[in-house]
Amino acid sequence: MCTSDFHPSSPATCATCNKLIEATDISNQVLAAVDEARGGDDGRVKGWRTSRDARHVIVQLDLGWTRRLVVAVPHGGGEPEAIVKHSIFGSTKIKG
Repeated sequence: MCTSDFHPSSPATCATCNKLIEATDISNQVLAAVDEARGGDDGRVKGWRTSRDARHVIVQLDLGWTRRLVVAVPHGGGEPEAIVKHSIFGSTKIKG
């Protein structure tokens, strides 16, 4: 999902994910893609962060504790292209 533009200062995170900021306005298409990525999970989201790269809108959902869901949605698309779950136990690529 992430581009291969890693930096020595943060080798575990790509430049796009380093630029995640608190979400202020999320389009309906991205919300639909995130809903699909969550698979009907009605759990409360504690925070939303977004970023953009050349091809995607990246959305990171804070699901509490150390759990995060990262979804990459192509610009103008309504379906997730890549989904990754992160937790204290590691990362799991769901799609993409």
